[in-house]
Amino acid sequence: MPRTYLLALVVTSALALSACTGSSSVFLDAPVIGAGDTKAPTIAIKNVDNGVTAIPGEPFTVAVTDEASTLANVQIIYNGNTMVNRSYNAYSIAVKYEVGAPVGTQTLQVLATDAAGNQSSQSKTFTVVETAHAIPTH
Repeated sequence: MPRTYLLALVVTSALALSACTGSSSVFLDAPVIGAGDTKAPTIAIKNVDNGVTAIPGEPFTVAVTDEASTLANVQIIYNGNTMVNRSYNAYSIAVKYEVGAPVGTQTLQVLATDAAGNQSSQSKTFTVVETAHAIPTH
């Protein structure tokens, strides 16, 4: 003889629930974050570009966006040193930095992964020069 069970379920997120009354089977169909997303995040590095010169203290911006799913991880690497390695639960981030020393060739690399596992990267190599010194006139 089949038994009837009372099932109490508290749903705290957007879940589609399908339960079989009168049996011990319960099926939960939860949406998968990033399902069907095949597009990698978009990275924009503003105010520094390949081959340009910059002076210490000049601002630049790193912006990372993903329209289909949230950003899972963003790394910002400056001259081989990781400045940022964070997990995000957002569709976009924008971070402002200043060009650092030393004088010479510098490399900025940004790596981004979204919730669906799509990855993108962008690098910029530029030259940092000393600030121009004013020549006093008498």
